[in-house]
Amino acid sequence: MVRRSLYIAVATAAAVMILTVSANSQGVGSNTKQFWGTWVHNVHVGPGFSVPALVTIHFDGTINVSSGLMFGGLVGSTRRVSPVHSVWEKTGPKSIGATSLFFTFDAVTGVLTGYQRNRCSLEAGDDFTTYQGTEFMETLSCPYPLSCPDPLNPAATWTPVPGMPATGYPVSGARLKLVPSGALTP
Repeated sequence: MVRRSLYIAVATAAAVMILTVSANSQGVGSNTKQFWGTWVHNVHVGPGFSVPALVTIHFDGTINVSSGLMFGGLVGSTRRVSPVHSVWEKTGPKSIGATSLFFTFDAVTGVLTGYQRNRCSLEAGDDFTTYQGTEFMETLSCPYPLSCPDPLNPAATWTPVPGMPATGYPVSGARLKLVPSGALTP
């Protein structure tokens, strides 16, 4: 009897796991109608110029980002940034709001200079393979290395990044899709 109960419990757990993985899968041709997944994100900072990022939106309300600026990615860059940590929530049937937080460093000395906070509003296309939106960027400076103010303190003084438009930067994204393995193309 115990063996049979154990067998039923294991079979039930396996079935639930298979159904959960299938429900969350974003395989070829799937249409999730959800924001979670990996996206190629672009912040359009000027005509013909955008800063790229790879964004993974998790269904649990968190986001991980690898920014094109993480390692001083632009020629003449005056700063470098850490990995980006974010949270998100639905704001409508096809829209989300997100807040990101990360460290900034002097590109020459590598010294910690402060925090940056980015706030985004994104709206998915009808097929949830693209999005458009707006991103606002603010900094919180550290007066001395390793003596930064608390970025979660409501009294913290956040300053728009230099050149930040009052209406925010336009952003766009496209969902990363599976490219089947096979022969290499020249």
